[in-house]
Amino acid sequence: MNIKETGNRPLFHGINTMIGKKQIRVGCMFWNYLANRTQQLVRELWEMFEEKGISVSFYLGTENHFYLNEVMEAGSQYDYQYSSLSVYSRYEDFDLLIVSGGTLTISRTREEADEVLDMLPKVPTIFLENERECPHGRSQILDNGSGIAKCTEHLIVDHGCKRIAFVAGPRENQSAIERKDAFFKTMEKYGLTFDEGDFVQGNYGASIDELIEPLFRDGGHPDGIVSSNDEMALSIYRVAEKHGYKIGKDILVTGFDDISVAPYLDPPLTTVRQDFHDMAAQVVDLAMEMLSGKMPDSYVYHPKVVIRESCGCKK
Repeated sequence: MNIKETGNRPLFHGINTMIGKKQIRVGCMFWNYLANRTQQLVRELWEMFEEKGISVSFYLGTENHFYLNEVMEAGSQYDYQYSSLSVYSRYEDFDLLIVSGGTLTISRTREEADEVLDMLPKVPTIFLENERECPHGRSQILDNGSGIAKCTEHLIVDHGCKRIAFVAGPRENQSAIERKDAFFKTMEKYGLTFDEGDFVQGNYGASIDELIEPLFRDGGHPDGIVSSNDEMALSIYRVAEKHGYKIGKDILVTGFDDISVAPYLDPPLTTVRQDFHDMAAQVVDLAMEMLSGKMPDSYVYHPKVVIRESCGCKK
């Protein structure tokens, strides 16, 4: 499959929203809907398809048991019904599906995710975040590595950080794996050693304070912390404040996503911006081409680093 490296792409306007006398119907599937990132992307897709007069249905899974253990009994398997949501798409007459593979693999292995995806109807499908090879599908692939590498390099080169901690996403999640690899490759590039105690196995959730606590062991702390996403960075802010440290001064922090609260944190969070409007526009563009009978190339979305004050830079 050919994959295009793209920046912004214009919306495609060359198709009527009717196929014959039948209105076009699109189904969108997202898991982990309580995450701010997912909410923003869903909102953008809804508005863009609505503007085109296309009927769009959303299948939204909420937080899974990996997160809900905090508020429910340990070992709860409460999320089983959210996986089964995808089965209902087989009873709908969809012309196209949009499936968020990244949120599906938050706490599932690739094999488990494939079982869910194999249940979907065999209609033109756009897979988000991760590439999936299938004859009727194309992908919007997120470049996870370059942004993390640039953030890590920024802390090392521009701010002189030597001891840098890393807060990783879920073990089986592809985006988390790619971001972790990019971090360690950058540390190796600059000849920096890494203490295993400075590695946090997170879950992309905003309530991992107890996992962040060990970074402040023995009264010390890292020079900088690279977080795999913004929501986990919220825990870093809380724990640092609890221990009397100032983000952007005592500890430098970066995130990933640029969620809606990132610019309003104290200090504002340096992060890797996923422009959800542009991402949605690219997805809708790809959808319209596929609905017109074409099978265009998959493409890679390149997010950009946004420098704010949490990394030690001034306004």
